[in-house]
Amino acid sequence: SNHTSNVSNPHRVGGDQLLAGESGTVSLTNNRPYPFNNSQITVPLTKERINVNYEVKVWLVSSTGSVKNVHISDKQVNGFKIKFTGSATAATIRYELQGGLMQ
Repeated sequence: SNHTSNVSNPHRVGGDQLLAGESGTVSLTNNRPYPFNNSQITVPLTKERINVNYEVKVWLVSSTGSVKNVHISDKQVNGFKIKFTGSATAATIRYELQGGLMQ
């Protein structure tokens, strides 16, 4: 098996690095009155990506108050920003990242 077949068939030896995902949970807080919100934080990645062509899926785990949406922005190879909208004062959000490791 050579490098080319690893890239075209990620299930072969070496493919784990190509499909490696990353996940975690973050706690966001907001102390501004609605409609203002200062919940945005930067989430550092454990494994730096080769590019920013990765997808971030999110799930709301819990909140104190109403969370309307969760937004991902400013994706970089070493992290991204996450925030929520709504009147909540706190939210715990689980994220799962896939991709960004193929040239």
